[in-house]
Amino acid sequence: MWRNWLDEQALASFRTATYYSMVNTQHNVKIIALDTEACDSFDIYLWLDPTDPYNQLAWLRQELYDSESKNQTVFIMGHIPPGHYNCHSDWSFRYRALVDRFTNIIAGQFFGHSHNDELEIVRSFTDNSPVGVVYIAPSLTTYSMLNPSYRIFVYDNDTNQPLNYNQYRLNLTFWNQNTTGPIAWDLAYDVISQYNMSNMTYAAFDQVVSQLNTSAEVAAIYANNFVSGGTPQGNLTEMALEQYHCKARNSVFEDVLICLNMSTTVSNLLEYGLQLLPGQWYYAN
Repeated sequence: MWRNWLDEQALASFRTATYYSMVNTQHNVKIIALDTEACDSFDIYLWLDPTDPYNQLAWLRQELYDSESKNQTVFIMGHIPPGHYNCHSDWSFRYRALVDRFTNIIAGQFFGHSHNDELEIVRSFTDNSPVGVVYIAPSLTTYSMLNPSYRIFVYDNDTNQPLNYNQYRLNLTFWNQNTTGPIAWDLAYDVISQYNMSNMTYAAFDQVVSQLNTSAEVAAIYANNFVSGGTPQGNLTEMALEQYHCKARNSVFEDVLICLNMSTTVSNLLEYGLQLLPGQWYYAN
């Protein structure tokens, strides 16, 4: 089934390791597809092999070095976002380090899994400045009381840099009451206009995130988008705003909990417990 999209080298990597890369030679762009089962805190096999399962991060590091030497733009895609509670913090910490090191060539990081419309800022180890944005797109399914959604990115064909993205939704409330004729998807927003951004730089997204616990207007927009215009998950209490803020400003779940002072909800503490189950990574001499 995958032969329609992958070349032989990518297929071989996918068969043996479940991750792969492909290069668009016309635009000098490398697409790197990760298998984030390697960080899934619910994956009991990680208890047996918690340290870089199947050498994926070592492979990613080499792929990024290769692209840097060729001045290639890199897009990374995966399923579980690095800062999600389902992604082990030890794995996310090292992923963050690679993004920090290769921020000069990584132009986009695209993930899903949470079913929500959200983002994460990847921060530098040197000065905590933004060095990347993890774009987490909402789901096409209605899981968790969401409207089905899909996203289209617009990028510069010369620089390979993202310029904007358009978020589309299907209004289930309306279409469940209007069942005749073809359904139509609505353009919910474009991100530049939605958050009054001048561009899609990491600093611009970081500014949006900083407003999540200072601007009620921005927080309300983010919260509505978070559930794809569906059923809000509770009122915008001070704790809820801080949760949105801390989750968006960090790309390692342990850092999210530190931001929340480790004292928010029982569910967060349980999530932290899942982080400990696979055991700590060891460091080779």
